[in-house]
Amino acid sequence: MDATCTELICRCGQKRKNIHVWDQGLDLNFLKTSLRYARSRRWGLQLLIRLSVSERMFIRHFILFCVGIIISLTWVDSYVSDIKAFMEFRTNIMKKVNFTGFDNVSGVFDSEIIPNYIHYIRLEQPEIRFFEAVCMKSAFLIQRPDKIFIHTDTPRLTGKYWTELLNIPGFKDCLVIKQVNIPTQVFGVEFYWNAHKADVLRLLVLRKYGGMYLDNDIYVINSLDRYRRFEFVLGWPDGEWIGNMLMMGHPDARFLTEFLDTYKLFRPDIWYYNGGEKPVREILYKRPFLVHNEKHRLGVTTNVAWFFYVQAGLWDPNIWLHDYDTLHLLIGHREDIDPRYSECRVFDEENVRWLDMTVAMMFRYTWYGSIEPISNGTIIDMDMVNKIWIESEGDHHKFQHGMYILENSSA
Repeated sequence: MDATCTELICRCGQKRKNIHVWDQGLDLNFLKTSLRYARSRRWGLQLLIRLSVSERMFIRHFILFCVGIIISLTWVDSYVSDIKAFMEFRTNIMKKVNFTGFDNVSGVFDSEIIPNYIHYIRLEQPEIRFFEAVCMKSAFLIQRPDKIFIHTDTPRLTGKYWTELLNIPGFKDCLVIKQVNIPTQVFGVEFYWNAHKADVLRLLVLRKYGGMYLDNDIYVINSLDRYRRFEFVLGWPDGEWIGNMLMMGHPDARFLTEFLDTYKLFRPDIWYYNGGEKPVREILYKRPFLVHNEKHRLGVTTNVAWFFYVQAGLWDPNIWLHDYDTLHLLIGHREDIDPRYSECRVFDEENVRWLDMTVAMMFRYTWYGSIEPISNGTIIDMDMVNKIWIESEGDHHKFQHGMYILENSSA
């Protein structure tokens, strides 16, 4: 190839350098355009050159400052996030509600402030027993919660009745299993009984999430939505201590904080001192306005057990279906209070079909959809039972009895 030689001469007219450009069809327009662009922008370089020493120092410091800010924010971002998460988790300070002056007699009429969450606590109890499954089923079918939290120390729940629960349409969709560590002490004092550990855990759970805490033997009869417009709700019958087996509240409820503070003087040797007696003596006697007290419909008084264990004959369903929203069945105390305990020590899916006992009738109604006794030979479509219960939306008047029977041996 031929080579051409181009001489570049500076403005003073002297030859400075020879540049050999090989004739390869190279377009010099791009180079000319670039040179023109550089000449048009040289005023910026001249401006920097003409800056005073103080102005250059200011710009240098400003640039270093900006770089430092960017590096600092990048470095502390994770720490800021951790601190914010810690504050929100421990104290909820970012969105805390101030209930000072709140009316727990009338509540809020235009909204529900207690979350529609149901909480259960299970410590060292992986297997779901029949009465627990029935009570849990009643809570789901009647209340239709947004979430059912089960706070447990076991990796997985077991049992055939647990499987039955999981087969109910919609149950798994709202189920949340939360792994918890069993506490060993509170404010430095060790626990004796698991029940006391659960007493403290239920307060911590309500303070974190809000909602409705239920003991495993709380039988739900009617919707609890009427109570969700109050700051905190419990049953405190006349002449008794509070029933902590059922409590409903907003996570920022004042009573929750004061209740937890009473555990600074914990008496592990007295069964129901911190759980029921102490909060009444130290808080509610002085400030009963901190809670909405439902004395009757929550069925937490021990006297109500007379109707479903002691009295002769069956308790009229028209009474307990309409006059109560929940009942504490005191299953763990049956041996002491139920005169017919020896006839049926444990309720199961077979004996509740025919037993002429009030609690068996309640379990039969929720589990099988029948108030009346069912022959052991009767075949029941459990999927249909659950479907009809769900379609009733927890309204006992809408529940269509008898549509679930596939074959009745007594017919």
